[in-house]
Amino acid sequence: MDQEGYVEISGIEQSGHRQKAIYKITDRGRAYLKDLVREALTVTSAIYPFTLYAGISFYEKLSPEEAEQALEQQRLTLNEEYASIKQGLEAKSEAMDHGLPPMVKLVFDNMFSIIKQQQEFVEKALKLL
Repeated sequence: MDQEGYVEISGIEQSGHRQKAIYKITDRGRAYLKDLVREALTVTSAIYPFTLYAGISFYEKLSPEEAEQALEQQRLTLNEEYASIKQGLEAKSEAMDHGLPPMVKLVFDNMFSIIKQQQEFVEKALKLL
């Protein structure tokens, strides 16, 4: 980033026998950051669980018991992911004195929705077995 002119050294700090460079963002860096944010907001973010879809498409290659066991593992993984995100939300909320900005809350709500949708999909697949 320094070589590309996005940041520059603003000072050097001494810490024991070590020196640490302190960087600051340049005007070029701010412009690049704006471009990255704009791109992140415009590029589609629809993500599909293609691996899971492939497994569902060929589930009959397994015995019913094996397929059920694999989907149960998927359910467990999704439950763990949900719990991990919930823990992250609680930690972030606590760090911000329980005053999460609306956009941060929106992000977490969306992550929970995606996981719940996957959980419902797995439940339906288990019932179809």
